[in-house]
Amino acid sequence: MGLVSAVALIEEIGAGALPSPLNVTIETSFLLREMESAEADSVMARIVAGEPATWGYLNASGDRDVDTSTVTEAGGSLSGSVHFVQDPQKCRAAVLAARREGQTAWFVVDIDAPGVTAKRDRIVDLTRDQGTLVLDNVAARQLTPYRVDDETFARARPALLTLAAADIAGAAEWMLQTTAEYAKTRVQFDRPIGFFQAVKHPLVDVMVSVDETRSLVYAAAAVFDHDRANALPAALLAKASASDTAEFVANRGTQLHGGIGFTWESDVQIYHKRLIHSQHLLGDGMACRAELGEWL
Repeated sequence: MGLVSAVALIEEIGAGALPSPLNVTIETSFLLREMESAEADSVMARIVAGEPATWGYLNASGDRDVDTSTVTEAGGSLSGSVHFVQDPQKCRAAVLAARREGQTAWFVVDIDAPGVTAKRDRIVDLTRDQGTLVLDNVAARQLTPYRVDDETFARARPALLTLAAADIAGAAEWMLQTTAEYAKTRVQFDRPIGFFQAVKHPLVDVMVSVDETRSLVYAAAAVFDHDRANALPAALLAKASASDTAEFVANRGTQLHGGIGFTWESDVQIYHKRLIHSQHLLGDGMACRAELGEWL
């Protein structure tokens, strides 16, 4: 499917706060598509057959450049560590970037293979997992040739940014609708709290923020499908907007629910935590705007 179709699906996943590896599996499929190799196609076939997969390359500092990966390859085996991997506990395979003699290539490993240790990170979002994959001489299958400047991730990155923004758009829309409904039913001073401007005005601001993000997300997806040369700035705009929306909507939604919004009895806290985690995936609003300035 094109990215527009994938965005529509991911938006609904965000709206349901679905605790599923489908998000990262779809991201992995867009990464594999840019490899254009028979080996990558074989991993895609595993995904089509229903096997969840994840991807990663980040070092412990979270450096964005693929050539900072601390995973090394020797004799067809990988050693090192990959950090901030999404849903490794739920996935069967991991597509990873590895280095050798100053060059980068992509490999696939089975997460349950000997020598792989998945260490769970402690994160606020209870609908997803995050962890570190520690590799000790793990058998791997090479998906791309070694290159000095690997462009695989760069070509796939606009899609990954847009998909992360789409999840935020869905979760933020749920928060908006749920909070608006609560404002109609919660009574204070003999009136629904939505009667008061202190509630009306923030809700309108939330609606504007959500609509802005959704518009930019679908625009970025359409640009990726039809105008690759301009895909990155469109995706950076979408993710910057989405990250700002995530923080704003999470805070307003929780606050406007009053005391119940902070409790385990309310689903609001589930979406609040998912939004805050998504805010920082692949860079928050400040990071995306800084890169956009460099690109322009």
